Amino acid sequence: MSQIQELTDKLQRELYSKYMPGEVLLNLREKWLEKFLETYKCNVEALMLGFMFSDYKLQEATELRKQIEHIRMAHDYAEQAFERYSDISQETQKIVLEIIDSHHGGTHKYIESKLFKNADALAFLEPKGWMHFFASKYDNKGEDSFKSALKMVEEKIEEKSQLVDLDDTTIAEAKLLKEKYEWFKGRLF
Repeated sequence: MSQIQELTDKLQRELYSKYMPGEVLLNLREKWLEKFLETYKCNVEALMLGFMFSDYKLQEATELRKQIEHIRMAHDYAEQAFERYSDISQETQKIVLEIIDSHHGGTHKYIESKLFKNADALAFLEPKGWMHFFASKYDNKGEDSFKSALKMVEEKIEEKSQLVDLDDTTIAEAKLLKEKYEWFKGRLF
């Protein structure tokens, strides 16, 4: 087994055992990436390794109340891993680091980082994705808690809908998913 496959498998086992970002969102990301790979050619090993690293430190950062730091923490963790898995090519390492660094926006030199950013955004825009996110934010303590969690979902929907930029088809899909959310939200109040 190659070092990249060994590292990807290790990270996948660990990432899927964490409650954040959660199996639901991870599975939705995979679904979108599989769809994109039907059309786009890329370094799939680098894409999948970047996928595993991107939110690997999200749970830890959130527990420290420094959620925004999860990107830097994941980047640092990836660099440390690359020291141990030194057979992973420099090109693959650069792609992986760009996936981590740009999955919430930024410039893309590599198609892999653009594919991942779009898959991540569309996963949140899907009803199953934002419901999962809502459930993680709602603490079941009444109307104020409900409204607070819903506000976080709305902010995430807005953020993620602006990140979708892969092609006309994905942009249209993001618009449709956002409209579905707005329709649903309109029936809540």
